[in-house]
Amino acid sequence: MAPSAQTTRHIFVTGGVASSLGKGLTASSLGNLLSARGLRVVMQKLDPYLNVDPGTMNPFQHGEVFVTEDGAETDLDVGHYERFLDRALSGKANVTTGQIYSDVIAKERRGEYLGDTVQVIPHITNEIKSRVLAMADPDEDGLVPDVVITEVGGTVGDIESLPFLEAIRQVRHDLGRDNCFYLHVSLVPYLAPSGELKTKPTQHSVAQLRSIGIQPDAIVCRSDREIPEKLKHKLSLYCDVDAEAVVAAPDAPSIYDIPKVLHREGLDAYVVRRLGLSFRDVDWASWDDLLDRVHQPHHTVTVAVVGKYVDLPDAYLSVSEAIRAAGFGHRARVQLRWVPSDDCVTPAGAAAALAGVDGIVIPGGFGVRGIEGKIGTARYARENGVPLLGLCLGLQCMTIEVARHLAGLDGANSLEFDEEAKHPVIATMADQEDIVAGKGDLGGTMRLGAYPAKLTEGSIVAAAYGSTEVSERHRHRYEVNNAYRDALTKAGLHISGTSPDGRLVEFIELDRDLHPFFVATQAHPELKSRPTRPHPLFAAFVKAAVAYSQADQLPVELDAPAESAAAAKAGRNGGGAPGEGGLRLVSAVEHRYEVTDRRQRYAGPVFTVVTDEVTMPGGGTSARDYVTHVGAVAVVALDEAGQVVLIRQYRHPVGRHLWELPAGLTDVAGEDLAGAALRELAEEADLSAGTVDVLVDLHSSPGFTNELVRVFLARDLTDVPPTSGTSAGTRRPTSRSSGSTWRRRSGWCWPGRSPTRPVWPGCSPPPGPGTPAGRAASGGRAAAALSRRVRQQGPRGSPRGPAGGGVSRAAGDPVRRRHR
Repeated sequence: MAPSAQTTRHIFVTGGVASSLGKGLTASSLGNLLSARGLRVVMQKLDPYLNVDPGTMNPFQHGEVFVTEDGAETDLDVGHYERFLDRALSGKANVTTGQIYSDVIAKERRGEYLGDTVQVIPHITNEIKSRVLAMADPDEDGLVPDVVITEVGGTVGDIESLPFLEAIRQVRHDLGRDNCFYLHVSLVPYLAPSGELKTKPTQHSVAQLRSIGIQPDAIVCRSDREIPEKLKHKLSLYCDVDAEAVVAAPDAPSIYDIPKVLHREGLDAYVVRRLGLSFRDVDWASWDDLLDRVHQPHHTVTVAVVGKYVDLPDAYLSVSEAIRAAGFGHRARVQLRWVPSDDCVTPAGAAAALAGVDGIVIPGGFGVRGIEGKIGTARYARENGVPLLGLCLGLQCMTIEVARHLAGLDGANSLEFDEEAKHPVIATMADQEDIVAGKGDLGGTMRLGAYPAKLTEGSIVAAAYGSTEVSERHRHRYEVNNAYRDALTKAGLHISGTSPDGRLVEFIELDRDLHPFFVATQAHPELKSRPTRPHPLFAAFVKAAVAYSQADQLPVELDAPAESAAAAKAGRNGGGAPGEGGLRLVSAVEHRYEVTDRRQRYAGPVFTVVTDEVTMPGGGTSARDYVTHVGAVAVVALDEAGQVVLIRQYRHPVGRHLWELPAGLTDVAGEDLAGAALRELAEEADLSAGTVDVLVDLHSSPGFTNELVRVFLARDLTDVPPTSGTSAGTRRPTSRSSGSTWRRRSGWCWPGRSPTRPVWPGCSPPPGPGTPAGRAASGGRAAAALSRRVRQQGPRGSPRGPAGGGVSRAAGDPVRRRHR
């Protein structure tokens, strides 16, 4: 049968050997390529499970439930389809065995089969074929698709997939061989003991597919490395497929590189030639721009996703992709930190789990488990000024947090979690009460699909969307209780978006003066995000996270006067924009490898251990353990003569006293890096600074820890009263020879108990009353300040000797170093 220009072509994608090979991404990438060639493409997923839809399935078993515009709960692969095609699909895009059998049995009960014996063939297969062929119907604009790509879930050989495979075999018989194309995705594993890639699993998979009457037209070979041409020719011969139709698909650095991989292998060119499709060359303009943003970011930010299903990131697939897409829009690489919500129940737990993040997302979910941790997360973000975005259940948890801690409503909760809540600030929707009471079906009965909303002019969300009228997809049963609106508003929570009739709360936020970005929506905006068109709400969130991250990066003077530390700190809290007025920001050290996934393994008061999934330079992914640390600061302090102030302290690892910069950990809760630097300068050297600039950021072990040491330059020094206690003025080292307390004052050390006890090795003797240093120790603070400082070099590079206040090498102190 010769193809005609009006005939819609069908491409069927099957999988072999193992599941989770990436059939959905392969199908999506092929759809992306055909769309870039000017063809109109729609996609569909056939799922063999008996559930009518995944709406009632545990996320750990199925992953995310993707909701379409018309309210269908579908497989997560439909989300891939929408993101790669950049178009919305309908509920027809997902067909399950449960739907097929339900419809066939309903027709039998109505007598539509006229007394026939209802069987798998032809009745079940006919119902499947009708769903597949319906995808070729004209859309709402009257446009007929050029290509329908149908992915068959499961793996060839699964008993539940057989009716679907038989149905797609029959489609080729019904439409003609030239109008159908079978694409088989199979695994080519690498066996380390033999050091070889093996084709036998793919050969068996294709043989099994051929045994039910389907001969693949092309094979996509998934592997963790490049496949040699020799193996491609072997598969071509043994599987009876054209050599150019054997496509290698090794692991890619990013899922958005897959279209380029398939195009380089010539898959799209082979498909359009075999199907006789008219086409143009691939238009790479928007996709090349995307890949440039993916692989050439200008910033790196860390965003925590706090949920109850974080052990399976696919449960939040659209959320993570929406966050990353927003990062692409701002040329920022977003590193995701997956945080179990149970870790954030207490303030201490939240502080440990969320330390160092630049933004937090609280995604949707159901059930009481982990709720208190999400509420604790909202409190941590609100009190510490960390950008926070709440989605669906996230909005409800943020509302409960504000009700409890700002509105004074003790016992505030949701009726979903506590039916006897004293203050049910989240309550059941009126039309959901019977469902919750068990008087109706749970599946498919929530508020599902796209609903309009009206935004408040001047609000953060209205500014993000650039409009006051929006439409977002929903999936929930509970809403903000209107009886508590006034109390919440008085506590500072703005209801910035409602349903058009004003009955339902759709968006909330805190005033910009109270928090830089505390925003939530009852909807699921992540479902409408695209890699080339980030969702505006996520884009605004990542923009706030980037600003939050850069607030710690104090400006370096170029052509304008240096910004004061106080002004820089004010910039972090909402005043002034760092980087303006001829100033630039010092960027954090970038990781060499792109982090695609992060799971927390341990959280302690000082550091956490996570396991990262990273992309390798030659392709593929690898896992590594990664330590996140509170970090450290060091201060290069210059006195009025331009000399560097050093501190002399005993260090156990080297068994001696060392001259070093004032430095310490940034382990004080709520303290930014500039604040830590100023605190250490005061504690270590009894000095304060009028101006503080950033010199450099250093990693102790790039790629395996984020232990960042930020070095500041402090000038305009003034004295402050000496600190007391063990944090600065008193040091209690443990030694083999003495357990005495050593006090460090004015750069000298001496025993704290007995003045006659021998000093530590390398420590200068205590200043005598007749020496200049001794007079300084007993006299004015200005002279004491001089004895604290080591003169490394005079003005204009002239060296200074002992007479100039420097340190003599003969006295046993370190050799002078040139300060540049």
